[in-house]
Amino acid sequence: MARISAAEAAQIIREEQRNLNAAVMPPTLNRIRLLMKDETFAICNVGPWEYPLERAALHIRVPAYDPAADPQKKGYATSEPLPCIFREAKLTGGGGEVPLEYGWIEDDGRQVALDMIGVGFGLAPQNALVQYGVFVPEGATATKQEIAEAQRLLSVYYDRLIAEARDAYDKGPEERKAVISDRHLLAARTRGLDEKWVHHQHTQESVRCEMCGKYNPAGIAKCSCGSIIDFDLYRKLQAQQDQMLEEVTRPRKG
Repeated sequence: MARISAAEAAQIIREEQRNLNAAVMPPTLNRIRLLMKDETFAICNVGPWEYPLERAALHIRVPAYDPAADPQKKGYATSEPLPCIFREAKLTGGGGEVPLEYGWIEDDGRQVALDMIGVGFGLAPQNALVQYGVFVPEGATATKQEIAEAQRLLSVYYDRLIAEARDAYDKGPEERKAVISDRHLLAARTRGLDEKWVHHQHTQESVRCEMCGKYNPAGIAKCSCGSIIDFDLYRKLQAQQDQMLEEVTRPRKG
């Protein structure tokens, strides 16, 4: 590959900048401008995870839904308002001594948004964000029916996560470590599950205290409530402690 000097590179950049500054863009019809300004929508999310979406120069952040940050009790979070018509500039001519000429590529805004969340022709449904509670409403705001359907799909996803975690936990430490993630644990907490794999590192065993019902990681003698949960270990540790105290308090030969 041919190398160029820093001065040559700087000259190329200056020429490209001049071309861009002198670029000829076609005018935008007033009706199109009004549509892009007034007819907006947003990508909605009822799930607890956020998603940064990208397509060429288009960047959209879909925030996570946090009930505590929803004083109006809408039930979902939204991206920034998006126009009903998406436009991208396309080079159509010019260059050299001739100013660059551009044209507009226009697309339906909602279809672009659907493509970005994985819904569209040729896109695998199993990869779509709709399963996690993300959706594009038909109107400017989401309807109760759209919110309910997104919540239903998220609930189905929670069920799948919980089933995966239970199966992995039963198979042992290696499978737990490979499968169970923060999403699985969040799904369990959301459902209020009180199971072994929810309370501690999923590579560990858990032992439930018969006195208070709290789960404790295996390998400890007493629960935080003070009840003994492993009598053999407790006796062993107590004997070690008694021996250490005896050695400390034993009179030294002088």
